[in-house]
Amino acid sequence: MNLFLIESSETTPQIRFDEEAHYLEIIGESYPENTAKFYNPLFDRITQYLATPGGKKLAVDLLLAYFNSSSLKVFMNLFDLLNEAAKKGAAIEVNWYFEAGNDLSQEYGLEFKEDLDALRFSVLQKEG
Repeated sequence: MNLFLIESSETTPQIRFDEEAHYLEIIGESYPENTAKFYNPLFDRITQYLATPGGKKLAVDLLLAYFNSSSLKVFMNLFDLLNEAAKKGAAIEVNWYFEAGNDLSQEYGLEFKEDLDALRFSVLQKEG
């Protein structure tokens, strides 16, 4: 099983990337002390995955209760990477979940959606 897993901490989200299931999940809060250091291993893994024959589809779920500006930049870079793969024919779907009352997260999701032309990008309120 090709599973990339980082457990959540007080300042970082849980990241679960299951290559066999073609699924990436990022859940929690994201304000690491060194954002690039935290997310670079994920970027490396996704870049490798997209270069393989099996890396032609990916479902991504994000539910972030809080994130800082440097995390926001990382997410934009991630979406740009995925958008480029989608332009080359990869079937990539991103679900940006926000909690009821978190208008800022909803707004960022809508802005991301507007900027990405090749991804199937949905902005969804978390149920429950």
